[in-house]
Amino acid sequence: MSASAESAPALGLPRGSLRMGSCGWTDDSLARCARFYPSSARTAIDRLRHYSRRFACVEIDTSTYAIPSPRAAQQWVDATPRGFTFHAKAFGALCGQSVPYNSLPREVRGMESMRPVKRRLTSPSERVSLSHLPSDAVEAMWRQFDAFLRPLRATQRLGAVVFQFQASFLPSAASREAIEECRRKLHPEVLMAVDFRSRAWTAPPIVEETARWLHSLRIALVASDDLLCEAPPPPRGVAADEMGRLPIALLVTNPDLFYARIHRRQGSHRVLSQREREEWLAMLARLPSLGLRGPAWLLWGTDFEDHFVRNAALLSAAAAEAAIDWPHELRDRPPAAGSITRLLLTPPSGATACVNSPLRSSTEREVVREATPSLPAAAHEDAPAPSALAVSLSQRQQLEWAEHGAMRNVDAGCSSSSEPSARSASISTGRGNKRPRPPVSEQQITKYFRSSVQ
Repeated sequence: MSASAESAPALGLPRGSLRMGSCGWTDDSLARCARFYPSSARTAIDRLRHYSRRFACVEIDTSTYAIPSPRAAQQWVDATPRGFTFHAKAFGALCGQSVPYNSLPREVRGMESMRPVKRRLTSPSERVSLSHLPSDAVEAMWRQFDAFLRPLRATQRLGAVVFQFQASFLPSAASREAIEECRRKLHPEVLMAVDFRSRAWTAPPIVEETARWLHSLRIALVASDDLLCEAPPPPRGVAADEMGRLPIALLVTNPDLFYARIHRRQGSHRVLSQREREEWLAMLARLPSLGLRGPAWLLWGTDFEDHFVRNAALLSAAAAEAAIDWPHELRDRPPAAGSITRLLLTPPSGATACVNSPLRSSTEREVVREATPSLPAAAHEDAPAPSALAVSLSQRQQLEWAEHGAMRNVDAGCSSSSEPSARSASISTGRGNKRPRPPVSEQQITKYFRSSVQ
């Protein structure tokens, strides 16, 4: 175990209650760096399938800009394993933002009552807000948003719905009424969180009133970690620390939910420093004393190459058992009968192989990695045989990978064992002689991989 992990304070959180993910899974730079997604993950669904076997949750960011269809939500459900959690950001118009007219749901734009609105527009992309729309159109928009959430809710995949309010949304009676209306419109069983871009809501002395009011509604307050240079100007009296970070409001206003978002929006180095990680550990350790009973969700908005992956690995290693070992959770589930997982993880007797063996095709190697989610895309040079691939990376290995990027990709094949490889292992023909085991075709791998580890 690394020194930083050994010296980490006891968080006091239940085992596995700290769950991390990213604000989206389709960042282009993450795909281009080729250190997280395999080359075979070319579509958003392929990437989600890969992502969801390494992280326990994700924040749906695209729902801010347009309401996804129920069909899209069902596809996401079908691509992810049981227990995976989607947090959804609310459509911007429902948060009081102006949005392009053509981002409204087609069903809303086609309503008879919307014709006067459409006639006033100078272009389809002209921005509109709820105050411009007839009441029946607003109701229809809420129904569309609920329909999008329904497949997630029905399969226990839905976490929190996050309403993000812009910097112009300041504390007032009208603002509080708008938030209360959002709470009424959501299904009563859906968890709700609010993310205030204006620090006025959490600055003294208003913060105490904000906390009491949100607690009465069981609405979670998002703890947002932002740099001063990347965030809206704070109100007078709110200053950044020596690292340029704005104050983080650490409040538990719903005992069943703590939700944090960590942003680094600029530059090519967005990995948090050790001091920043230690401060987050100290904040997380305070949550039980603040009344948290449920999980703590931490979403990374450090989108540059694989920096979110490295941030999550470093903080998870330091948090020790408080952080969920999601790949281990999935490995404990028996694979589906006839799945490619079982095929690849059960080598012939006496055979040895390793992930990067040149005797495997690149597609097969990627499938082996899919079946053993704890391994990064570039496997460690000491990769074990497939039958032992369920062993997770040690914390030291996790830290090495996170600190230095992907682990060394030594594609030198297997150890110097005299035993035959998995590709060249022999099987009996029943007539006393033996023939080589036929290789698995890439068509078989593709077919079975799509249905494996569900």
